[in-house]
Amino acid sequence: MRNQVLGGQQHTHLSSPEHVQVRKLKKRVKDRVTQENISIGKIYDDELARSQLSQTALAVAPTAEEATFPCVIGLLTGKTRSIYERMFDELTFHANRLNLLFEPERITSDFEKSLIKAVSNKFPSARHSGCYFHFTQCIYRKIQSLGLDISYREDDDVRSTCRQLMALPFLPMEEIEFAFEELMEQSPIVVNPLIEYFKNYWITQVSINMWSVSHLDTRTNNSVEGWHNRFNNRINKHHPNIWHFISVIKVEEVVFQQQLIHIQTGAQKKKKKKTTVMEQRLQTLSSRFENAEIDLKEYLQSLSLLVAKDIKSKK
Repeated sequence: MRNQVLGGQQHTHLSSPEHVQVRKLKKRVKDRVTQENISIGKIYDDELARSQLSQTALAVAPTAEEATFPCVIGLLTGKTRSIYERMFDELTFHANRLNLLFEPERITSDFEKSLIKAVSNKFPSARHSGCYFHFTQCIYRKIQSLGLDISYREDDDVRSTCRQLMALPFLPMEEIEFAFEELMEQSPIVVNPLIEYFKNYWITQVSINMWSVSHLDTRTNNSVEGWHNRFNNRINKHHPNIWHFISVIKVEEVVFQQQLIHIQTGAQKKKKKKTTVMEQRLQTLSSRFENAEIDLKEYLQSLSLLVAKDIKSKK
């Protein structure tokens, strides 16, 4: 078919059925956005699922996330080791049923003891890493529970010590204990309870290998936490019945299919500029330390200025 001339140098091709489908989807989304007090993301997901787009149209339709998505959703009745192990057994069973190999090489989670034990038992060869975000949150909460949050904000030495504790995971693993011992000797007396907590828990009870992130590309499970928040927003009820839950799962399945198609066709999610700058600075500091341009103390102090955030005042 020939192109339709619009005038001057402008012309357009007749729309394919897929593009027509996508245009209709966009119009329905725009109409609902102007009429309903619901988040744009939820409206888009609802309309995407309702449209029943073809595989080709799903590839054409826009998407906000193209790098990470859940493959399995598990509803657990508790957080015990036996429950986690039963979940892993179920995943292994269904992987075998589908002729898939379920032997993860890398696992990232929070620092829940029962989960750590379950992973160690079921996947002994996997590299299990703790989420760096959860690590810093534990330190933040301890600072506050010890009544050090005011000192943190107002005392430079206290703040520096706390931030260096948070930055320890970015050091080479073999340097962490020595750096911590130096930090203990130089820390203000008021921080002693925090130092004792760190020594008794993070050095003694939790393997340093679990919270060291210097060698990792992915240091957090924020993508999972983000999905949990997104899913809770889609549920939008405190006690949903099973039918409402299933309907939201169906919508998620369509969103998942679209994301998978985008990845299979080569689409990639761009890193945020802030993330890219942070990675470059971390790499620069690492190179300077490896080249003996800065010593261990300078390295840790520099890291502490990059990776730690201020504690906001309690309201």
